[in-house]
Amino acid sequence: MCLVLGAFWLIVFYNRLVNLNHGLSQMKAEFQDVQAKNSEIESNIFNLIGGQDQKSAAGKFVQEKNPEYLEINSKWSYASEY
Repeated sequence: MCLVLGAFWLIVFYNRLVNLNHGLSQMKAEFQDVQAKNSEIESNIFNLIGGQDQKSAAGKFVQEKNPEYLEINSKWSYASEY
């Protein structure tokens, strides 16, 4: 009886391991597809800005010497009423 039960659990374990390996293979394939699409989108964006490098594209903006940042009050507005 113990031998049959042990063989059953080995089969169940092997089945789960095979399913896990197939799932990982599928996820790797999907990840490679996403990476390819991401690369294509980055290429399209790069071509839209005229094929310039990032520094020359960002050179059109003015860099602030002393930037002012948005300050957020730590209290919630509805909590401060009480």
